[in-house]
Amino acid sequence: MEKDSKKNPAQDPEKIKATLKSLRIKLGKKRKSIDNEDIIVLVQDECHLLWKDALGYVWGKKCERIEIPIKNEKERQTYFGCANLVDGEAMVKKYNTGNSENSVLFLKEVLRKYQGKQIILLWDRATYHTGNAVKIFLKELNDGLEKKDWKLRLELLPVAAPEENPMETIWLKAKNKVRDLFIECEVFKDVKRIFEEYVSSNIFTFEKMKNFGDFSKII
Repeated sequence: MEKDSKKNPAQDPEKIKATLKSLRIKLGKKRKSIDNEDIIVLVQDECHLLWKDALGYVWGKKCERIEIPIKNEKERQTYFGCANLVDGEAMVKKYNTGNSENSVLFLKEVLRKYQGKQIILLWDRATYHTGNAVKIFLKELNDGLEKKDWKLRLELLPVAAPEENPMETIWLKAKNKVRDLFIECEVFKDVKRIFEEYVSSNIFTFEKMKNFGDFSKII
């Protein structure tokens, strides 16, 4: 007998390959500007952090159960984050939920961080990523500019393929860091602090960062 594994019925491997190839070609055509850092390429995602994400394993006496005082294990925090495919730097921002309004607010944060640069941001096909609020924001932002000069350009990641998004791996690494240090988590504020510090203070260089072309300048 073999253990069952999850499979998303909406996944189409051929379409995933085609989308990734298309993104690599688009970014490849801008390779010189990306290498010169005139264009910044980011991958983006949202994450919901729960109090219970702090639960993990810790060394202790045999047969002695270690308990963490969690008043509300469903207490949660929504994060928007992105990672730079060239330098491996990530940024993370807290929001009350994932929606169109907060998507626009996060895009404004990205523009502030990379002020004066053109930005290509890759994100998934969540309805609030492709809705009217984002479209209106982009139209106003890029109004009067030729496509090649757009301040911000959004590209869609493959359908139903979160494993292709490097930010998913960053979220997982950050949650694992919380679990490693969960003995320090007396309140949910501690969980959020450890999570945020890990994402913001590390340089990420794992192989999945090269899904869309090897632009890394990290030695």
